[in-house]
Amino acid sequence: MSVSPLYLDSLSTTPLSDGVRQAMEEQRLVFFGNPSSANASGLRARIALGESREPFRCLIHAALEEEILFTSGATESANLAIKGVAWASADSERIHIVLSEIEHPAVEESVRFLESQGFTATRVAVDPEGRVSPDSIREAIRPDTCLVAAHLGNYDSGTVQPIAEIGAVCRQLSVPLFCDASLSGGWLPINVQAMGIDLLSLAPHRFGGPSGVGVLYRRRNSVLEPLLHGGRQEFMFRAGTENVEGIVGAAVSARLASDGMALRLERCVGLQRLFLARLSEEVTHWRLNGPEPGPGRDPHHLSISFQHVEAEALALRLDLRGIQVGAGTGCRSRELKLSPVLAAMGVPKEWALGTLLIGLSETLSEQEIDRAVKEIAAAVAKLREMSAGWKMM
Repeated sequence: MSVSPLYLDSLSTTPLSDGVRQAMEEQRLVFFGNPSSANASGLRARIALGESREPFRCLIHAALEEEILFTSGATESANLAIKGVAWASADSERIHIVLSEIEHPAVEESVRFLESQGFTATRVAVDPEGRVSPDSIREAIRPDTCLVAAHLGNYDSGTVQPIAEIGAVCRQLSVPLFCDASLSGGWLPINVQAMGIDLLSLAPHRFGGPSGVGVLYRRRNSVLEPLLHGGRQEFMFRAGTENVEGIVGAAVSARLASDGMALRLERCVGLQRLFLARLSEEVTHWRLNGPEPGPGRDPHHLSISFQHVEAEALALRLDLRGIQVGAGTGCRSRELKLSPVLAAMGVPKEWALGTLLIGLSETLSEQEIDRAVKEIAAAVAKLREMSAGWKMM
């Protein structure tokens, strides 16, 4: 008997909103053109490209539309921010980077690459809830520090970092701050000016937009060396013909995210609490990783570990029952290894290996939450029947 799918993997990506799909189809079929072309179609594309910056400016409260750059995705945006600032600072011998020990692979691997080129880095530890201390950031900054990198919401734990406090430290010490907001952008309020953020990456596909489009906010006067060389697109910071169709769709998703953020945030926090309450009624020996639902947690994120259960097996069994969830870090989901984020938080291995990542959305009903929890409970019980560790316990 077939079962209807229930999508609980919005941490990885989200379906296109209807308005986004319509805008993209119109751009592709009617207003197509290369924005660099000196003809009528190119002019229309150029206008569409320019108009697409405003919704993102409003979403993050940037000062100018020209501070919004379009890339191929949040990974490219992170690479451009980190390597671009580092390379632009190298001549002044500022070759040190500060980051948390639980950054996204796009950030961590960019820094590792720079270390192979002679840069140095300090990785700041986190507390058991996965939170970075602004005081630890302050202590790690040196006279030769060229950049601090700290994310907003964490993919593995859902923890929201104290970015405004970290930004205040960076401003006081005159060090630029890059914030990876690829998980929480579109879900949490962001004010780059008030929070002291100099560079910020966004992933529109995680709030109703298309894949293949990324955003990098660059505060005016921030020094940045391009990664890609060629044409003069994106204010000479990112060469290559822009994906106008995708950018137009992403702009619609940004506008929708801004308009509905307050209600969506309230709704999703309520669903988080309902999910955990129902889970407590159905399953024993589980733990929530990261803070409780509220200001300290991303509103659509749940990271739940089950003792004596392997997450991959649990996710596959749920998928057969139409419940689609995540298991492990999204960019490493094909690797059966302990999450470095959960390890840094001190989560014991026997728990960490049984971690599900659940992405909620405001459209979920209470009945769907009940269905998901009951299916999880049944799958956990079945897997524990086959677990020698569970039988011994």
